[in-house]
Amino acid sequence: MSDLSRHVRNYVGQKRYELQHARVTAIAVYEIRGGSFAITHTEVPSAASGQGIGSALIEGALTDIRKRDLKLLPLFPFVVAYLERRPKDDDLVDIADTR
Repeated sequence: MSDLSRHVRNYVGQKRYELQHARVTAIAVYEIRGGSFAITHTEVPSAASGQGIGSALIEGALTDIRKRDLKLLPLFPFVVAYLERRPKDDDLVDIADTR
């Protein structure tokens, strides 16, 4: 787990993960569908683009999802691309329901 990903917080009432770093806030919005988290949107401010903030955000979210013993529906393209680079997280993907 990267140092940045340790700072990811799950704001359950807002249904989103947040990572605050260097005066910016990156977010990953999710829905809960059955026993799975469907990440439907991610956003990293342009001032933080290319600094690994988005990857740290998703890494922290996946760590939380794993701790909850849930699955992930990777619906957002950034999340799909992240998983393609990190096959060690394939066990989290809910292949039964990707709608």
